[in-house]
Amino acid sequence: MGGHIDLVTTAAGNAAPHVAAGRLRLVGVAAPARFGGALATIPTWKEQGVDVVTGGWRAIVGPKGLSAAQIAYWEGVLAKATQVPEWREDLEKNFWSDDFVTSAQFRKDLDKDYADMKAVLVELGLAKQ
Repeated sequence: MGGHIDLVTTAAGNAAPHVAAGRLRLVGVAAPARFGGALATIPTWKEQGVDVVTGGWRAIVGPKGLSAAQIAYWEGVLAKATQVPEWREDLEKNFWSDDFVTSAQFRKDLDKDYADMKAVLVELGLAKQ
């Protein structure tokens, strides 16, 4: 936008208003499918021959030692929060996917992310096996 940066990676929701205003040109999105709205014409990296799909996540964490009942309570509260209209509006506005998961699934996701990143870093010589 200032004409002095050649490339940047960012979340789709951060870029969309600037794309809509004509201040930013996107090259691709690392999503499994094209987005809608202001980003509808932006191809995915896969469409362009780059086999990558990635994204960010947001999480709410609690202190170590929470009981099963406490975890279940908060998972229930958060699951309900994802059903309100305001949450749905934020999903659409920010180009987020609706991927609410429980703590057990999130632990599996984190373990997979860790293993994937470690494999890349080992291959680059930046981490030990």
